[in-house]
Amino acid sequence: MMLEFSKINIDRKKDIDKYYYKFGEGSCQHSFVSNYCFKDKYDDYYCEMDSTLYVLRNGLCDSQYRTYLFPMLDLNDETKLRKAIDNIMTDAKSHNKKVLFNSITDKAKEKIKIIGGDRFNISENRELYEYIYNVDDLAHLLGPKYYNKRNEVKSFFKKYDNHLLIKEIEKDDLNNIKELGRFWIDQDANRIINKQLIIENRALDIILNNYDELRIIGIVVYVDNNIAGFIVGSALNEEMVDAIIEKGNIKYKGIYRVLNNEFAKLCLEKYKYINLEEDLGVEGLRNMKLLYHPTTYIKKYIAAEV
Repeated sequence: MMLEFSKINIDRKKDIDKYYYKFGEGSCQHSFVSNYCFKDKYDDYYCEMDSTLYVLRNGLCDSQYRTYLFPMLDLNDETKLRKAIDNIMTDAKSHNKKVLFNSITDKAKEKIKIIGGDRFNISENRELYEYIYNVDDLAHLLGPKYYNKRNEVKSFFKKYDNHLLIKEIEKDDLNNIKELGRFWIDQDANRIINKQLIIENRALDIILNNYDELRIIGIVVYVDNNIAGFIVGSALNEEMVDAIIEKGNIKYKGIYRVLNNEFAKLCLEKYKYINLEEDLGVEGLRNMKLLYHPTTYIKKYIAAEV
């Protein structure tokens, strides 16, 4: 039976989430919010067949490859997995293209080696490594390794304490958050708008326009009633929360330290880990994420049909 892909709609969130929660390994790529909100980047389509979730990344396809996420199913069921990979290869062939699996995990990589044999070339992609942190570490910033972060947070509170409001995001905050998102576009160097920034800002608008339906988790900081920063995130499974978009006005020194600290506090009772996503090869972003001392990484690979 051929795979029949459909556009991802918000009313399919519950159906798609059940696969990601069970089989997604806590990856930020295995997220309904990512599928639905980053339309300009991924243009994702899905197919649910034989208790398997298939995701076509239409926005990443090119003249040679048809790009997919690795199928969401029990990877230990090699008979079923072999069938799922065959289904994907048949789908790609029907479009006169080869298969490319984008952003696969260690577990998926090992299964491709067993099942795919010499049909795929597998390459590591360091830019797509996801940074995973213990929520308790970021909430409490204990010990010498967090000394500088702890002092930056203290300095922020000392400077702005009587002018500060930190709260969980509510509907009254959504327009202010959109405004800060647009501020980042306006501040882009030399008015040469970064494509990734535009995509992220459009995703932010979709998130905020569907805040309740997407079950977003978020924190917002105000100084003198002016928005200073925010984080919006969502659950990836029962233990992991994804910090999807984080923005701050850097005129408030230490705002990013405070945002990460307060978001972790918000998540402390319900979640064990925070996924701060990839660094995309940006040196400054990589250094910032490393300074928070990740507990582990979700390593990522690309598998291309030969």
